Amino acid sequence: MRSKSLVIIGLVVVVSMLLAACAPATPQVIEKVVEKTVVVEKEKVVPQTVIVEQTKVVEKEKVVTATPKPTPATKPKLSFWMNYNFEEAVNILIRDQVKQWALTNNVDVDILIAKDTDLHAKWSAGMEAPDTLPDVSVIFAQWMPKFYEADLLLDVSDAYAEANKSGGGFMPAAKEAVTIAGKQWGVPYIGSVTPAYWRTDKLKEAGLSEPPKTYAEMLDFCKKVNKKGSFWCYGLALGGYSDNEVQMRNILWSYGASDVGKDGKTITINSPETLAALKWLKDMQDAGSFPPDAITGDDSANNKYYQTKMVAMIVNTGSVLSWMRTNDPDLLKNTMLTTSPAGPAGAHATGGFGASLGAFKKTKYPELAKSLIAWFCHADRVWARTEAIKFGNLPVHVDAAKDPVWDDPYLKPFIQQLQIGHPIGYPGPSTTAAYEVQNQLVLSRMAIRVISGEQTPEQSVKQAEDEIKKIYAKFPPKL
Repeated sequence: MRSKSLVIIGLVVVVSMLLAACAPATPQVIEKVVEKTVVVEKEKVVPQTVIVEQTKVVEKEKVVTATPKPTPATKPKLSFWMNYNFEEAVNILIRDQVKQWALTNNVDVDILIAKDTDLHAKWSAGMEAPDTLPDVSVIFAQWMPKFYEADLLLDVSDAYAEANKSGGGFMPAAKEAVTIAGKQWGVPYIGSVTPAYWRTDKLKEAGLSEPPKTYAEMLDFCKKVNKKGSFWCYGLALGGYSDNEVQMRNILWSYGASDVGKDGKTITINSPETLAALKWLKDMQDAGSFPPDAITGDDSANNKYYQTKMVAMIVNTGSVLSWMRTNDPDLLKNTMLTTSPAGPAGAHATGGFGASLGAFKKTKYPELAKSLIAWFCHADRVWARTEAIKFGNLPVHVDAAKDPVWDDPYLKPFIQQLQIGHPIGYPGPSTTAAYEVQNQLVLSRMAIRVISGEQTPEQSVKQAEDEIKKIYAKFPPKL
């Protein structure tokens, strides 16, 4: 599982290559045949006669010449783009791993590690001028359907299959995130999820030794800990861009609802399952479970709710865990993490594999590009980067979930949540239309209209259905 031995081997290979490059040229030995006639006289005694015999001897002469200088060959050159990580050790390791592959394969690689915003700008330009795109690149989940539908991506199914041989194979949910029309257009290398945080003192106050496992149980718990005007159970914030859409899909999928079907085209939001999920939200609101600014709170609001001890529970990334470790160890001791609750259809969650490594068709070296991808996404190198970032990002292979590091109760829910995650577009593939539904906050606004009392669940679902149909008509999926 650890990558230290591989790094040492890589260094030995590099040193050996450098020594070979610096050693003096070995003379070239050319063996050629040179004929010489040597007269060897032998006397043969015959009565009254002396016979002299001559024997022709062929000798081999070795001629030593200078070794001819080789004609320098042009190395293949690839470009590699990766997003910048706040943990500099990871950026350094990424460069080292790519350089190691380059040395092994005698390839020059131009490495760019840039901020997300810079990559978005470069990708947008590349949609208009594909020649400006790199050979190999990180591909954020929302960009994969854009590139796929523009016919810019290289099919990397064989690179996926190669990387899938290591570490017990990829987690099942990882394949969903990179598969369109039965083929893989990227290879997973990173995981990121949003588990649930619970205040253990509030659980105790409600007579519970562990957090609720279902949304129905959560409603009962909230009714016991809500205090009108001063304390609220669930730090839901629906006015942001990301967190609110994540949590809406968690709830809807766990109730068996979805905005689109398995075919990625059929609009399915208007269903009894969606109505049941909205009824749960309305019951939570009526019980006083959401902070007063839940409708307008942005993506930072739920962090603030929990860090200021306003709520008993939130759903968030590891950022809150990191904050507590640095700023409030007492709150950390009073916190338990779990996977997000289950609904009638089980436990499902948004996200998990928000980025993959892919290649563009413009590359002159498709086989080398796929080789680099398979190398980078091998289980050992994924794990090395996971350790370097102190598990702020997650591994993506099955065996990684068995490592003793996950015995830490604060870390274990992250690896568990990763295995129930789905990409936007679930239960179908990711499409530009599916991401446009997210971009327009269709599901969050559907919930806001119900929670605020502006519309009944039935009215709000119908409006959401009409909005989704318009989006899919404007961005028809190419599947």
